Amino acid sequence: MERLGNAIGYGCMIGISNTFMLWIPSYLMNVKGFTSLKMGFLASAPFVGAVIGNTLGGWMSDRMFDKRRKPTMMIGAFCTIVMMAALIYAPNNAAYLGLLLLLAGLLLGFGYAGFSAYPMGLTTKDAYPIASAL
Repeated sequence: MERLGNAIGYGCMIGISNTFMLWIPSYLMNVKGFTSLKMGFLASAPFVGAVIGNTLGGWMSDRMFDKRRKPTMMIGAFCTIVMMAALIYAPNNAAYLGLLLLLAGLLLGFGYAGFSAYPMGLTTKDAYPIASAL
């Protein structure tokens, strides 16, 4: 059952990251009215945050949670829900919106690494690439 939960959680995280890639740029230009230059900076904020979040989440998972992946997965998932709700009501202020997008990416990345690292502990080194691809 926990494997099914991991798969569902991973699918949801992929959906959110695809939203960042596909929807955020057009939303910033069409709804918020930002220029393409400002939109480019703002749309990259979640990915900058994700790099930081992946690193921080992996470090915390290894050091603070004794190499357990579930705590960072759960923290990242819950905080991502909160950040997505905050983004819905974000004002037109570019600095505030950029900070929210950066934090949303950071918190998404915080748990994201655990969703791919967790199955590695359940399978062999030879079977993981095939299982991950499926």
